[in-house]
Amino acid sequence: MLVELRGNTGDGGDNILRLLLLYMLFFHPRIEQLSATASGTAVFSHNIGVIAVYAQLIILYLVSATTKLQGEVWINGTAAYYVTQLDSYGPPWASVRELFKNPWITTLATYSTIFYQLFFPAMLLAPPTWKISWTVFGILLHLSFAILMGLVTFSAVMISLLLFTLGDKEWALLAQVTKRWIPKLIVFVDSDCPYCSWTGRWIKRMDLLGLFLVTPYRTDMSFRRYNLDLEAVDREMHVVRQLGDKYRIFRGFDAVVAVIKHLPPLWPGSCKELCVRVCV
Repeated sequence: MLVELRGNTGDGGDNILRLLLLYMLFFHPRIEQLSATASGTAVFSHNIGVIAVYAQLIILYLVSATTKLQGEVWINGTAAYYVTQLDSYGPPWASVRELFKNPWITTLATYSTIFYQLFFPAMLLAPPTWKISWTVFGILLHLSFAILMGLVTFSAVMISLLLFTLGDKEWALLAQVTKRWIPKLIVFVDSDCPYCSWTGRWIKRMDLLGLFLVTPYRTDMSFRRYNLDLEAVDREMHVVRQLGDKYRIFRGFDAVVAVIKHLPPLWPGSCKELCVRVCV
């Protein structure tokens, strides 16, 4: 019974990671920078490594799905219930165990796992939108394995593999979507002021999330789009936080606080009240 329940769900993350590291030996660290006249051996070996990773992932999912289909509890849709009730692999929360006693929830969880693994190869050939949606579902599935079953290493490796399968088109589409939810901050600095220029360079170095656009207002008059004039931006610091078509303008000390809140290295001091106390 235990073999039927587990299928390939044991935490084999270490073994998978070893195989991936072996395949990554064939990767070229700067494959995109190779010119047309570069040695074809590097490109060929890189492609072999990528194909090996894809093949490993497809085989892993297909073997896992076909193994599950040989177990009666997976076919009748009750496997998720039995897994969650095990002391070794079940969730530590009694409320979650009770949740999986619901026949609708346990049947959906069981069949969705098999469905995802069985049809995973088709996802690799799907259009970018479908591929992203399928990948997100897979990430959520493996996160549930990590949280509910404690398969942390296995889930982390599998999530990294799913992200590896996303190509340039998918990442470009994700970038367009995230722009609607991630703000952009425009900081206007005085290019004639050495201190202001140094501040702009300092913000760029600490901008780990890529949210800031440092603009010298002496040569770039884009501040006029936000109904600002040269006298205003020259008198005090201005930061524009833009999200889609909406924007908000921060001036003076509020601009400093806005910058701190969006720079990860300064998050410990992002509280406005703390900043006020320090400055006072």
